[in-house]
Amino acid sequence: MKKNASFLSRIIDSEGKNTLDTRRRRLLNVILLVVAASSLLALAALLILHTQGLAGEEREVRLLGGAIASALAGSILVYWLNRRISGEAAAGIFILLLIGLAGFSDLPSEVVGGRGLFAFAIPIVAASVILRPWASFMAAAVSSAVIILIGTLAAGIPVPNIPVLLGFFVLALVSYLSARSMEEAMDELAESEKQYRLLFENTVAGVGMAYLSGEVIRMNSAISAITGYTEEDIPQMNVADTYVDPEDRKRLLRKLKEDGRVENFVVQLKRKDGEKYWAELFVKPVIYRKEKVLLTSQLDINERVKMEKALLESERKMATLIGNLQGMAYR
Repeated sequence: MKKNASFLSRIIDSEGKNTLDTRRRRLLNVILLVVAASSLLALAALLILHTQGLAGEEREVRLLGGAIASALAGSILVYWLNRRISGEAAAGIFILLLIGLAGFSDLPSEVVGGRGLFAFAIPIVAASVILRPWASFMAAAVSSAVIILIGTLAAGIPVPNIPVLLGFFVLALVSYLSARSMEEAMDELAESEKQYRLLFENTVAGVGMAYLSGEVIRMNSAISAITGYTEEDIPQMNVADTYVDPEDRKRLLRKLKEDGRVENFVVQLKRKDGEKYWAELFVKPVIYRKEKVLLTSQLDINERVKMEKALLESERKMATLIGNLQGMAYR
């Protein structure tokens, strides 16, 4: 399952100029994969129906088959452009491809005033998401021009369907507002994450995040300095392996279950090189990507524990000395 997820992730992933560009390019890759898979299925279904004489008129079959084949070929080309050259150029070509398919995948009369009109809604909405919010208006304008052109040249309808064309621009406005609101929300989220990263990385305490199973998700530079582990070690790390006594982690998890959080938990841990040290842990469950994980703050109190032990030993020796002196006084 993980291998399949990793393979799919490699296909979808595409790095952009910034976070927003990366999101758009990845979303376009997802749409392209869906279109390509749907095209293959549609071609197979059309071929089966055609061989059985159930696909309809020959002209409609040729138009539909050509449109599906064009969608498949176009998806492959746009995917290559998106991965190798430019996300914006790929998105723009994909929108034009959708408009072209909507205009030439059906009979002219249906495109101008029938079922074909619904197909133009797809590029109008998609433009605001994978290109720019304002691109929905450009898609609406191009779609209107295509409909007017087909109506004038092929369908013999010189007067355009004004209500439908106005409906395209209303749809473009709704798509623009929705996409704009989503982008603003994502900008705020990105800013919040940036502030969180600054706090996470610059705090004096060692901070790490791990799943309940112990697999490490991330850690800051302070905890790397304490433990000796680096980000490269994270894929192989498990928190349970850092405990000197495995029972201490079980005790921590029981306390976490009972109290909801753990504070001032003193425990002996191991550094990457195997050296033992004393640490004070503060553990709190948080939600990370819709999953409950543990956020842990760690303080290296090795020197403090040594000093406390030395002080106790000194007090013990002092008490012994005073006891001996008192004994000598009564002789």
